[in-house]
Amino acid sequence: MSRFDTIILGGGPAGAVAAYYLCKAGRSCLVLEAAGFARPRIGETFPPKLYGLLQDLGLWAAFESQEHLPAYGIVSAWGTAELDFNSHFNSIPGNGWHVNRSAFDEMLFREAQKAGAVCNMPCRITGIEQNQRGIWEITWMGDNGQQSATGTFLVNAAGRSNPYHERMGDQVEKYDALVAVGTIVEREPDTANHALIEACPQGWWYSTPIPDNKTVLLLMTDLETVQSENLTEVSRWFDVANGTTWTKQRLVEDPSRSISLMTRPAHSQLVTAVRQPAYLPAGDALASFDPLSGEGVIRAMQTALGVARTVQHWLNGDRHATTGFLRDLAGLYLQYRQEAAAAYGREHRWPAAPFWAKRAQT
Repeated sequence: MSRFDTIILGGGPAGAVAAYYLCKAGRSCLVLEAAGFARPRIGETFPPKLYGLLQDLGLWAAFESQEHLPAYGIVSAWGTAELDFNSHFNSIPGNGWHVNRSAFDEMLFREAQKAGAVCNMPCRITGIEQNQRGIWEITWMGDNGQQSATGTFLVNAAGRSNPYHERMGDQVEKYDALVAVGTIVEREPDTANHALIEACPQGWWYSTPIPDNKTVLLLMTDLETVQSENLTEVSRWFDVANGTTWTKQRLVEDPSRSISLMTRPAHSQLVTAVRQPAYLPAGDALASFDPLSGEGVIRAMQTALGVARTVQHWLNGDRHATTGFLRDLAGLYLQYRQEAAAAYGREHRWPAAPFWAKRAQT
């Protein structure tokens, strides 16, 4: 049975970045990714600060080689029907990026492999146990059948809708029931190259160009509103989109054509305490942020780096490292929640709508 310093459940951006950092620091890592990258992943716009993060990691060249679309700012209709433009011009390097998420996520995964991580995908975890000596014993089913490994430290980077929180006894505070309902549509070549945020009675719309002349269109709303207004029905979803001022201009699809709507969790949550020793969640499994911040993936990568550094301290003998890390993160998360509440508080047009009434009470 193979033995690793760290076993990481999940090979998305958080898991890959944690593995990459730890391998560069001389630690052995096993990454177990459930789905792989063939399944569609919703594209999005990354802000300019991604540049500094990838430069520091030594991953900028790998990202640049993928030729993602430059993004020069974000346009929003928030608190008013009029558009406001937030330019990236004065940032370094002067633009953000419209990203193909599947390609981006796979790039990070492959870079972790190059750094020395042993990566398995797709695979299904069949057993997680911590023996009397505190060593983790993990079993999984993959292309080569049943396999197993042991690890000194376990990182849970399996995302927001996490199958391991209950099993591990994590204390999780969930702050809302936000979901994204949307699809990827065709985009006319050479149309406006910016992300758009537009508030509506049901919540808010997010749309952004991605490579290959396509646009991601997402309605961000509460699960309760999805159910009460039947928003997973294509015709109803189109009705709400066509009720907007600006988002509807990005609909070049025929609503009668058969399209597939995706529903993805987008709620904010924080793990405030963990029960198991030699264990931490990372990325969205640890702290997930409202997509309105526009920094969800970057924050997931940043918290994963924090987790990786904490794991390194723990492996070097500091058994209080995990507690201190969670305490510091809780303070940063409180600041985020205050900023998010202030942002939602700037929209006053539909005070009686359930989505907005909830946020007015926060």
